[in-house]
Amino acid sequence: MTGIVFALAPCYCCKRLTDFCPDCVNSVLVDPETNLPPDLGPDLQPREPDPAAVDRSIKLPICDTCTIRGNSRRSPGSRVETEADRHARHLAALRP
Repeated sequence: MTGIVFALAPCYCCKRLTDFCPDCVNSVLVDPETNLPPDLGPDLQPREPDPAAVDRSIKLPICDTCTIRGNSRRSPGSRVETEADRHARHLAALRP
């Protein structure tokens, strides 16, 4: 029997509780000491990531609402696929 696992966690961007497939969700690498991606400084400007910050960083989920909101600011060629679309393909691949 093949099962599907879902998780429940707050979205990194909006902090709302969201359910998601861990294999399909969009995520961001975050340093737990700063609550920021390791390649962003406290001023939110890009910087060279500190290797120690990268090593201790964890992946945190981003909900589809925030993904869609972010996509509205992106050019068509750089939009990110939603978890729902990716998960539909995932489910189709599991079907016999």
